[in-house]
Formats: sequence, structure tokens, C-alpha cells
Amino acid sequence: MPVHLSIQNPYEMSYKDFDDMAMAVFRKEKTEEEARAHSLSFRNDLIRQGHDGIFIMHRGRPLEYVAFHPHQIVSAISPRIPQ
Repeated sequence: MPVHLSIQNPYEMSYKDFDDMAMAVFRKEKTEEEARAHSLSFRNDLIRQGHDGIFIMHRGRPLEYVAFHPHQIVSAISPRIPQ
């Protein structure tokens, strides 16, 4: 989806670390509740450290982007609706 992101201070996470976190339930390493709690705690720790998103890195380049707040994401193809 074409969007504009405003991520000013990203945490750079390796694709392997992201995959390990994302697949913990599938690999039966954590329950869904444990994985959800871990993800929320990880996000909150990053916010406390001043990060506002994550760049998931692969071969030295961002492969995926995670913005922590909806206001950081704006459609690149439709007009923004005034609040």
C-alpha cells in the first residue's frame, strides 16, 4: 500500500530477530498470550528509549517498516481527511 511514514527515530531490528519473535507461537515456544505480552513490552521499552518505530533490516537495508502510532501513517494516494 503506498503510504508516507513519519518514523524519526527507528529501532533497527534484524530480520532474523523479527522472524524469531513473529514465529514464537507457530514454533510452540510461546502461547499467543505470552507472545502478545512480549511484543507489547518490547514496543513499550522501545518507546521509553525514544524510538517511534522499527525498521526490519535485511542485507543492510530496511525490508519492512513498523510505525508505533496511526498518526505516523498517511495515504500516498488519497487526500488526508481533516480532523
